[in-house]
Amino acid sequence: TIEAPPGVEIRWLVNPQPGARPGLLVDTLRATDWPADGSYAWAACEFQSMRALRDYWRGELKLPADRLYISSYWKSGLDEEAHKLAKREDAEQAG
Repeated sequence: TIEAPPGVEIRWLVNPQPGARPGLLVDTLRATDWPADGSYAWAACEFQSMRALRDYWRGELKLPADRLYISSYWKSGLDEEAHKLAKREDAEQAG
């Protein structure tokens, strides 16, 4: 158990098939009331999930870049070097 400070809620979301269902995280967030008070977002996850979350936070919620950190730790089906290349190309395209 992780103790959270007042006002912070921790929700555990376990994907029984890592790398599958890349929309699981963003779908869960969409079903949540996102605070409109200038919140911050941090995520580290699989590459496709990272892209979906980034699109949601940046595109739909207009969360500014200084309030967002998001990174992929792996890409399903790729080794570490191929993931690094895909991540670099994605970052260049996303700006």
